Amino acid sequence: MTKAETLLGGYEAGAIAAGLAFHCARCGKQLTDPASIQHGWGPECRHLANEVLAKTIPANTVRALEELSASVLAGSEGVVAEILEALRVEILEGAGAGRADWRGVVHCLVRLITITPEYWKATLCNIIAALGYEILAHVARGSASPSPAELVVENGRLVLKSKRNKPALAKLRVIQGRQFHGISKTWSFPVASLREVVAVVETYWPTSKLDVMSLLKTCAAVKIAGPPSFLVVTTEVEGKLELATPYNAAFVADLKAALPWNKRGWDPVKKVWWVDLSEQLVAKDIVAKHFSVPSKAVAA
Repeated sequence: MTKAETLLGGYEAGAIAAGLAFHCARCGKQLTDPASIQHGWGPECRHLANEVLAKTIPANTVRALEELSASVLAGSEGVVAEILEALRVEILEGAGAGRADWRGVVHCLVRLITITPEYWKATLCNIIAALGYEILAHVARGSASPSPAELVVENGRLVLKSKRNKPALAKLRVIQGRQFHGISKTWSFPVASLREVVAVVETYWPTSKLDVMSLLKTCAAVKIAGPPSFLVVTTEVEGKLELATPYNAAFVADLKAALPWNKRGWDPVKKVWWVDLSEQLVAKDIVAKHFSVPSKAVAA
């Protein structure tokens, strides 16, 4: 047992004897049974933490020490200060010895979250992430969902089926070509963004059981076959060409880049794009690029 673990065990024993409350490192609910207090998680959150404990990346001990020294040590006192100093020494010595497994230190950090002020939580989670346990840090922050997500390929696109996760949405929204489907409450993405989507799923829905190799093969087949076929309707109305297409962010971006603002526009009532007839050849080329089907002309 390390010095930090010994000090922490004594501190916890004294806190329990004094009747002080412990709170789950993830959800903040009060911990009452000894096993939960010892681990720093309630039963459900502990199951989630155990799922991701083996998912690590190389540690950045320099960053971990910077976070520990600058933000936490400066504001600590008493036994907690001794525990943090012991952890600092352990990380420093371990880094010099080429240590790769930091689970003991991370376990202490999680337990510290349960007994230290709430404003320390973000920094302690940052240290956990710096030691390579990035997904576990998301669990402690409360941003990792305990429920799994499903990622499949449907109609030539990646489709994500999951429970809402607000931190994950910020990551999904920056993926080019993403689309939210209000009726089914799902997100879809171009198959080319598979690695980006998988990274978000594994971080924010860590209990998901993704068959990445199968998804890679399916996405490769979609790329070979080309974009999915959709019916694209073009209609000539009063000197304009109206384009009724499924939503495609890349198509919209190309249309805006290729045509000046006064030669194209969006009709929110009809929900179509209009293009000046003088630019119809350019518009039809962009349609063909993104939807891989000839446009169906309809008389006005």
